[in-house]
Amino acid sequence: INMSDDWQPFYDDLISEAANTKAHSLTGAAGLIMGPDGSYLAGSTGFALSAKEANAIVKGFEKAGDAFGASGIFVHGKKFSYAKSDTEFVLAKAGPKDALLIVKSLGDNFVVLEFN
Repeated sequence: INMSDDWQPFYDDLISEAANTKAHSLTGAAGLIMGPDGSYLAGSTGFALSAKEANAIVKGFEKAGDAFGASGIFVHGKKFSYAKSDTEFVLAKAGPKDALLIVKSLGDNFVVLEFN
């Protein structure tokens, strides 16, 4: 898959497959795919990041992911507390049920999923 492809069908398949996996149900999941510059490539209807939130995610991965530990991660103005990361993913949580998964893959693109 390259940057010029339409990302929406890929994203839709990703969410559909995740929702249909019995062991890891992501019903209620929403998210997006963004480019390495924070640009929107595809996603759930109504799910968007502000330029500041997207930039913070990109910069956090440049600092090896655990840079989110001190400030947390903001999505839709909601603060998610850092839980775990490596060079390709970050896990965070907000409250007892809301979680955030960010995966850096697909080249240098990011998949951002919020779920509860």
